[in-house]
Amino acid sequence: MSVAEAAWLLGGGIVVGVFGGLLGIGGGVFLVPLLVLALHVPIHEAIGTSLVCIIATSSIVAAINLERGLVNIGLGTTLELATTLGAVAGGIAAGWLSERQLTLAFGVTLLIVTGLMLVKQRMAATTRRSFEAERGLLGGYYVDPASGTKVGYRVRRLPLAMATGGVAGTISGMLGIGGAVLTVPALNLFNGVPMKAAIATSNSMIGVTAVAGAIVYYLRGEINPGLTVLVVLGVLAGSLAGAKLTEVLRANIVRIIFIVVILAIAGRMLAKATR
Repeated sequence: MSVAEAAWLLGGGIVVGVFGGLLGIGGGVFLVPLLVLALHVPIHEAIGTSLVCIIATSSIVAAINLERGLVNIGLGTTLELATTLGAVAGGIAAGWLSERQLTLAFGVTLLIVTGLMLVKQRMAATTRRSFEAERGLLGGYYVDPASGTKVGYRVRRLPLAMATGGVAGTISGMLGIGGAVLTVPALNLFNGVPMKAAIATSNSMIGVTAVAGAIVYYLRGEINPGLTVLVVLGVLAGSLAGAKLTEVLRANIVRIIFIVVILAIAGRMLAKATR
């Protein structure tokens, strides 16, 4: 590996970390396209590298969000039962798919996520609820770091959340994108969890989910240690900066960034898969 390639990996990791920390999705949704499209890394190896990065960054960003009180620990622990099993299944399935098939699946998945986020949002109705509202067994509350508003919420449709978690885990293990690209919009739109709480809770889950998937790729010899170390260092630095940005950005701005960036990446991946 040349010095220029190492610099690209480190710099790219920093950029990926900023977006991942800001959006609470672990960075894999940005890292895999960077490695595949810009650095021409085989997609199976890129996915394995991404999962290792998710493990590292999730731990740091989750600690920051826990300190802020944004993470719903009960909900996250419950959903991890489904996401972990899904990650193992997804990692095994990825070994049966070609590079083109995985690239196509990556692009299609991101389009689906973008569609979910473009659906009429329910976040405004959720955040207007009284702080004293009944929160139920897995509900929670937090103080929005940007506005100082106290937000209480109740988790609705838990079986749907579990099913979504299983699908998200499978996508995580198959595509190395952490699964939060699905759980964040699902928790917000369908389960009544405000955007910032959904992001923080999903981020606290994806590290455990990524461990399950990464083991499968490691056993197949699809994790490059040298490449992974450089990317992890960059992503760690960037994720800290990204997590800090959530203190000053309002939830609707975070959602807009989420949609625009993911839509652009989906287009690039689909173009590569259909050449």
